[in-house]
Amino acid sequence: SGRGIHWTEQEDYPLQAGDVFVILKGQAHGYRDTENFRIINLLFDFDLLGLPLYDLTRSGGFHCLFTLSPNWRLQPHFRSRLRLPAREFRAVLDAVDMLEEEVRRRQSGYQACAAGIFGTLVARLSRLCERHAGGIPPPALRLANVLAYMEAEFRVPHTLGALSARACMSRSAFCQAFREAMGVPPMAYLVRLRLRE
Repeated sequence: SGRGIHWTEQEDYPLQAGDVFVILKGQAHGYRDTENFRIINLLFDFDLLGLPLYDLTRSGGFHCLFTLSPNWRLQPHFRSRLRLPAREFRAVLDAVDMLEEEVRRRQSGYQACAAGIFGTLVARLSRLCERHAGGIPPPALRLANVLAYMEAEFRVPHTLGALSARACMSRSAFCQAFREAMGVPPMAYLVRLRLRE
């Protein structure tokens, strides 16, 4: 039932209960004009956490929420967000409360418990992003699904034509969107995936 304004260096936009989004490290942002509002900021760095992502990187929802949206949020007029239905939002809040409790109490094994809860939260939000993507533009979802496909099938020979067709974009639109989102061209990203393995 709460609401407020989220501001970044690019623009301000309204928030409502259930909005979930990811901000890049170091990006200036804040909230104003909040009313009956509970703001939950989870600060994390996947690399520092050492949290195994297992098959999450093969999820379009994961890439949409944690990879693409934060980068695209730097562009003016990008309004993509995940807005959870009330029931799902309540479940996410319960998980956040459990996470806060583990960290606050610091009982033996709390780090393992907190990492497990956080991993579950990331997986749940990724699934919800796939199911409740009404606030996310279709091109972002298509590109996220291509990223997930590339992660899952990095050993398979790919062509720009096939990847852009999978994204339902022209080659030039796909290459431009991919580079804007990932900072490298699609084939360079694919080489990076192959070298990682």
